Formats: sequence, C-alpha cells, structure tokens
Amino acid sequence: MKLYVGVSLFEHEDDLKAPEDFWGKCFAFGRVDGIVAGLRGAGASASVPGLEQIAFKVQCERLQRLLDSRPPTLSLILGPHDEAALEAVAGIPKQAVEAVWLPPASSHQPDLVRTAAGWGVPVLAAVNGLGPRGFEALLKACDGAQTTLCYLAAEGEAISSMLMQLAWLRAQKYPVGLVANDKVELQSAAALGAEVLVPSRARVFKEDWQGVVVRLRRIAEAARGDGPRPITREEMDGLRDEVPVLVAARRLEPGEAIVKADVAVRILRRRGLAPFMLEAIAGRKLRYGLDPGEPFSFGFLKEPESHD
Repeated sequence: MKLYVGVSLFEHEDDLKAPEDFWGKCFAFGRVDGIVAGLRGAGASASVPGLEQIAFKVQCERLQRLLDSRPPTLSLILGPHDEAALEAVAGIPKQAVEAVWLPPASSHQPDLVRTAAGWGVPVLAAVNGLGPRGFEALLKACDGAQTTLCYLAAEGEAISSMLMQLAWLRAQKYPVGLVANDKVELQSAAALGAEVLVPSRARVFKEDWQGVVVRLRRIAEAARGDGPRPITREEMDGLRDEVPVLVAARRLEPGEAIVKADVAVRILRRRGLAPFMLEAIAGRKLRYGLDPGEPFSFGFLKEPESHD
C-alpha cells in the first residue's frame, strides 16, 4: 500500500514556502511515501466559487522547488486538474514523477486521460460520477497503462457509498485507491485492500496522524494476509492451561509393562507427565488400567521390580 499526502499548489500553502521543511514533515509522519501535487489552470477556478487561487506561474514555481528539494526516499505524483496544468508539467523529467493523479474533472476527459497515460507512468484516476459508458471510456483511454481506480470521498458523504464503490471495483480485480480525510474511511479502504490512500496535507500536518498512519499500514498488511495467522485473545486464554502430556495410546490393563508404542503425546488441560519423562516410565508396570487418551502419572505405576 502507498500512502501519499495531497497538496493543492493552487491554494495558500504556508508549508510550501520552505520545501525542505515540507518534505521533512512528510517523512516524519509514519513513513508517508510522498505527495500528490495538485495543479489548476486559471480557467478552472471559475467553476469553483470563492476559490482563492495562486497564479498558475507561482504554482509551477512551487512544483519545481518541490522537485529540486525532493528526498530520494519520497515520491511526487502530479495532479493536473485541467489541460493547461497537464501541458505545463509535460516537460518535467518523467523519472522525477512516480504517477499522475487525475481528479474527477480531468479523469472524465478521454483526451487528458490518454495524454497522462502516454507518460509511461502509473495513472491514478478518479471514478466519481462515471456511469457505465464513462467508466468504459476511462479504461479505453488508459489503453493498457497501469491504472489505479480511485474514489474521492466528499466531505460528509455516507461511508457506505465509498465502501460499495471500492468493494465493487476490488471484486472486478481492479487496483483501487481512496482520497479522503476521514480516518474511518481510510481504515475501511485499507481493510478492503486499497493500494493507494491519500489524505490531505491539512489533516496530516495539523493533527496527530502518526498513530493513524501506522494503523493504516498494519491494516493493509493484515488485508494482504502477510505473516502467520494471528492468535486471538480467546485462543491465548485456551492455550494458557494446555500442556503436552503423555497418555495411553490404547487400553492398558493392570500389570502390563509399558512400551514406548503404548504411549502418545496429547495437548490437554489436565496435569500429567511431560513428554521428556517417556524414558522414565518405559518398562514400568501399571498398578491400574488406563483407557486410551488417559494421561499417565506416577500414581498409576508400580515401583520398579528391584524395590519389590
């Protein structure tokens, strides 16, 4: 699972004034893998009332500063919201970019999708609001590019809608991701096997998210089935009083001499002789009979012949 921080280059971002400090924060928050840097052209702000947009030239300068200061351990994912933004980043060296994130505005435009897919890097494409035809058009425009289908959760949206979207996509064997700020939604997506999670910078940097980040990675590991099967508390309680003991492998009659083939090891909650005592009882005669599975104890054994 990859965990990225979403950053809007087109809004006032105080953290971006010092890119080195910004990357340092990314690295500090529980192994965040990098950022999704959103770019928006001048024309796109008209459809977002009240948006306080930074000039497009300044956005590109911010993007370049992030690229110049990017540590080798962290990744940059470009998020062009429109054609102008996609054209502006077309000259960036492709080895500096891990993927292209296409939010709903651009993922619904086949021409932009084809351009992004032509970069030769993975594409993260939002599927919000795509009906069957739009969904098919998106997949066709990706044309074989490695594509993760992401759901962008709206503020206040019912979590069931997000879960149904991701569960359906996973059932169709598509790689899926989630862009959201709600901790419960992110944890649910990790449990569903989402390969990409993107909370916003505002949440990650202004809240104590380090524990959340660690939890998300643990949930993702559990969803993949990595490692041995976990033991529940109930199982631990059951194992607490269970020990391996020597038991009769068959019905043994009084007076019989014990041979090793007549002895088995079972895990029981009853006290008995430990397995390492097998040599000590082999050859001894029984004072009383034993049923199959009944544990041995020295009380069942006669004293050695030399003591009679």
